[in-house]
Amino acid sequence: MAIGKRSSLLAVLALALILAAIFTHTTSATAGNERICSDETISSGTFSKVIVGAGTSCTLEGSVVVEGDVLADGAIDVTISGIRVEGNIEIKNSSGTLLFIIGSDILGNLKLNHNTVNPGPGDLAIIGNTIGGNVETKRNSVADTIFIGACPTRGNVIGGNVTMENNTVDDIQLACNDIDGNVAIKANTASTDVRSPGNSVGGNYTITNNSSTRRFVVGSFIAVRGAELPANTIQGNLVVKGNTNTLASVIVGSDPGLDDGNTVSGNLTIKNNSAADEVFVKANAVDGNLKCTGNDPGPTLAGNTVGGKLDCAD
Repeated sequence: MAIGKRSSLLAVLALALILAAIFTHTTSATAGNERICSDETISSGTFSKVIVGAGTSCTLEGSVVVEGDVLADGAIDVTISGIRVEGNIEIKNSSGTLLFIIGSDILGNLKLNHNTVNPGPGDLAIIGNTIGGNVETKRNSVADTIFIGACPTRGNVIGGNVTMENNTVDDIQLACNDIDGNVAIKANTASTDVRSPGNSVGGNYTITNNSSTRRFVVGSFIAVRGAELPANTIQGNLVVKGNTNTLASVIVGSDPGLDDGNTVSGNLTIKNNSAADEVFVKANAVDGNLKCTGNDPGPTLAGNTVGGKLDCAD
């Protein structure tokens, strides 16, 4: 081989080795940039993953960027405020006084399951976020409220589905969210309220086998301080089935003081609900069918418009 050709080949090999070393160093640095958050507040930094230590509290806020997941198993309090998470957030088996996910940009899924939230304040709050995937709250015991969204301007933008299932709580609120997928609120026990005003749902909305004692409303109502909260817009079907209010009414549409009911592009089915006062169905605009069956007492209807068949004889 000529000396010139050999020199050129050696130069190419040397350059390849240098680039490989730089790439390996960069990849290792990124992969190793995990952060343990333990009884502290982190306000800046870019991390490949954040893990909240068991038995500790963590606040992530400000200019924090997490390129992977935020994971907490057995933590105490977790607050995530105004950060960017490019992966998922999963918080489980915690036992503290608050779980707050507020004003953040989350590209993946958000799961908060099997947590115990004690008084002071006793809230599980998911408010004002943009979430690319699904939102799931299952089997949590919450002293006060599970908030997913707050009216009028603190709802979430959610690209996937919302599931609230088997939670034991003082009250449940799903309010003023923009949800591309389906909503399922199932088998929750609320010692006071189940409230769902002001949501825009791209898929189906099912609210089944829940119980409350004071306010059970899927639609608009007048809040305690006098604010009028809007009804829901649902592109698919709305199913309200097997729910119980032991001390008051089950309301679908709007409460007696308002005329702003749900807009449902599919069918509205109200089945096997029981209430101490009445099953009240008011001011809904339904493109498909409105069907009621097996409710106790039989439903009271007022001001609904139905494009398909109206069958609410029970």
